[in-house]
Amino acid sequence: SVFRTGDAFLVEKIYLCGITATPPHKDIHKTALGATESVLWEYVQETQDAIERLKAEGVIVLAIEQAE
Repeated sequence: SVFRTGDAFLVEKIYLCGITATPPHKDIHKTALGATESVLWEYVQETQDAIERLKAEGVIVLAIEQAE
């Protein structure tokens, strides 16, 4: 659903980190409804690495985490 939401809000790129599944993955394909083709994405193993790189580029960083 993150891909569909990103597509709706014209998000330029989604960074997937850690244990997050990446396309092509059956669960993502099932809920993204094609948005993986219209929203750029990149996998970065360590979240902190992605944050540091983006901040260095002057990007405002927003993050979502789901945990118990």
